[in-house]
Amino acid sequence: MSKIMNLTDAVREIPNGAEIAIGGFAITRSPIAFICELIRQGKKELNVYQSIVCMATDMLVGVGAVKKLSYGGGSLDRFGRMERINEAFEKGTIDAREFSGLSLTYRFLAGSLGIPYIPTKVLLGTDILENLIKKNDESVMMSTSPYGNKGVLRHIENETIRNVLKETNGNRTLAAEKLGISVTTLWRRLKKMEEEESKNQ
Repeated sequence: MSKIMNLTDAVREIPNGAEIAIGGFAITRSPIAFICELIRQGKKELNVYQSIVCMATDMLVGVGAVKKLSYGGGSLDRFGRMERINEAFEKGTIDAREFSGLSLTYRFLAGSLGIPYIPTKVLLGTDILENLIKKNDESVMMSTSPYGNKGVLRHIENETIRNVLKETNGNRTLAAEKLGISVTTLWRRLKKMEEEESKNQ
């Protein structure tokens, strides 16, 4: 069975209230055909995620299809601001969740790696973090590392390796390729992980 289908059928499978991530950047690489099909089919109450909102997202907000927008900035570049999005912000007709572009990208990265989150300091000391906490946004939290400053990255690295090995059914060659490292480097890392685990037992 082919994974390829026409746009009408693909959009039909998206229910009202779905969470969707949109690509594109300002006026570049906007998925206009996809957005137009969402509008044609009357999709509503969508939760939209986009690192830098683009023209397509402005269209979707303009027809009232968006319930919540999580974003990291955006404009229409030399053509000005996002008129429909800004109007929705001013009128309070959508739930706006502002992130930085990098912090939102980390959310996508964590999901693609099969881990719940990626620790980052990128929002510390910002109004962005303060506003998200005020809204009780479940996507952010403040915590003290249980591993110390040095242990956080090591823990995430180990979890990532385990998840990729699981995805590849233990095939180290495929896992190394997916991780972007050599098989030798993966072997050394696994050996180090075994040593660390034996010390902690």
